[in-house]
Amino acid sequence: MTLHDAIRTIIGESQRLGIEGFEDALSAVSGDLSCGERDDDLYADSVIDGIRWGARAAVIIELSGGAMLRVLMPGGVRITHEWGVHADADAQIKAALAAVMDGRTTAEGVGE
Repeated sequence: MTLHDAIRTIIGESQRLGIEGFEDALSAVSGDLSCGERDDDLYADSVIDGIRWGARAAVIIELSGGAMLRVLMPGGVRITHEWGVHADADAQIKAALAAVMDGRTTAEGVGE
């Protein structure tokens, strides 16, 4: 199977199962792929999480006009918030992005 075929299959399954069923199936896959090595498991979980949230974003943002903010941090910390309407999210997303950028600048020591 090529990457092209795998992605086509993933998209097809997401549409066939619907968002909740697809998320459940991805959780099962994540559990099956877990090998007990922290770095390997975090990598696999991050890739699967990207697929999960990409499918959710397709529904929430593209089809319903909402918005989503997703932050992934080292060590597997994930923060997600969704809004059904983009206008409700605008100010909060701008504030969150500003906070992330401030934290990044401090953590990297840029501009000191």
